[in-house]
Amino acid sequence: MKRFFKVVLSLLTTLAMCVSIAVPAAAATSVNAASAQEFVSGMGTGWNLGNAFDASDCTWLSDEMEYESAWNGAKTTKALISEIKKMGYKTIRIPVSWHNHIDSKMNISKKWMARVKEVVDWCVDEDMYVIINIHHDINKNYFYPDSAHLESSQKYVKTIWTQIANTFKSYGNKVIFEGVNEPRAVGTNHEWWFNVNNISSTVQDYITTLNKLNQTFVDTVRATGGNNKSRYLMISGYDTSCDGITNKYFAMPTDTAKDKLIATVHIYSEKPSEYEPLMDKVYKKYVQNGIPVIIGEFGTVAATKNKADVEGKFVAAAAERLMPCIRWDNNAFKSNDGKETYGLIDRKTVTWKFKEAAQAAVKNGVIKASSGQSVSKPSSGTSTSSDKITLTAKKVSSSSIKLSWNAVSGADAYRVYLYNAKTNAYEKCVTLKGGTSYTFKNLSSGTYKYKIAPLYLENGAYKRGTVSDAATVKL
Repeated sequence: MKRFFKVVLSLLTTLAMCVSIAVPAAAATSVNAASAQEFVSGMGTGWNLGNAFDASDCTWLSDEMEYESAWNGAKTTKALISEIKKMGYKTIRIPVSWHNHIDSKMNISKKWMARVKEVVDWCVDEDMYVIINIHHDINKNYFYPDSAHLESSQKYVKTIWTQIANTFKSYGNKVIFEGVNEPRAVGTNHEWWFNVNNISSTVQDYITTLNKLNQTFVDTVRATGGNNKSRYLMISGYDTSCDGITNKYFAMPTDTAKDKLIATVHIYSEKPSEYEPLMDKVYKKYVQNGIPVIIGEFGTVAATKNKADVEGKFVAAAAERLMPCIRWDNNAFKSNDGKETYGLIDRKTVTWKFKEAAQAAVKNGVIKASSGQSVSKPSSGTSTSSDKITLTAKKVSSSSIKLSWNAVSGADAYRVYLYNAKTNAYEKCVTLKGGTSYTFKNLSSGTYKYKIAPLYLENGAYKRGTVSDAATVKL
């Protein structure tokens, strides 16, 4: 009898395993969104698995699988990923360096790829958004953004991304590909900075070469087929800086998929006077023109005073501009100079060292339409007795809609809402700081219903005025 139960149990276990294999978790990692901005707005605050798979050039190691813990001292566990989800993070960025794990023909080590995939699958099991990239491969032997190394860099991008894309081609759209992290001319005077008001011919070459490499990335991923034909792709400017992606020489790639490209920047600053102008610069260049932005890295060091307040305000400022933020965490809490101590959670013990900071960022990173009734205008400021706003919508092409409205005296910004038939509600679509028109591009066919409301700044937060009547356009 005992043997009978053992056999039955074995059969049931095998059946459960077969079901798991037949219906992979990856199949459940898609989300329906009317636009790339709507997709990005659902990502919430994210967390970086930093200094793990991105560790590179660890010449003292004999086993490539030890790279994962070489820089941070801990191997990633499923318990860690579960705790990140439990805290409220919705997105995990997994930086990966590949060049120490390839052979002479640039074939990626099967062991390394399998381990990366295992951790991605843990994130998928938690129903999280996951970002995979090429990270510390910025080297003249692999990826280097100048014309002298264009051909070899294109070969690297195409070969590596073909393998990554094929590995994850069946995964849903919550798995996102980021072309490259902080592409720059390593070892030069322009590695981390250039004069944006007077860009030299040398830096122009770096930027225009990067444009071509970004295009190679997009074309390569799309060519692998499957879900990669319409996967969301993140694009970096030079050194993933705000100047790097807003200068006149940088251009987003063209794409065969409509509205599937996302711009990304990194911002490390604790002062609103420093980071808000940067956010505004990127917002005006991209978000206002229908291209969403993700702040792929931000953070504060361990010694930062009022850490929760500082990080909470940063994320809130980004959320007002419809930009989700992904916190850099390198599992470092102490250093001789206090720098690069961006750890939030101890990976060995899976315990939070700065729990309040994590909670503040998660709470303030929600991007969604305001619920409830519209509020009255603040009594202070320059608002008038009436904030009536009239919205008109016009089809300007088969995939574009232009919204126009009257200026409301005293308004500090305007918020556009898009009707979601699934929720039967108007949801926040875009917040605009100034102007009386906005054009949505790369839209799919269908009926679009919009509303708009003036916003008034009061005590550091926006208060919504009277919402307009709906304006409807059919494409």
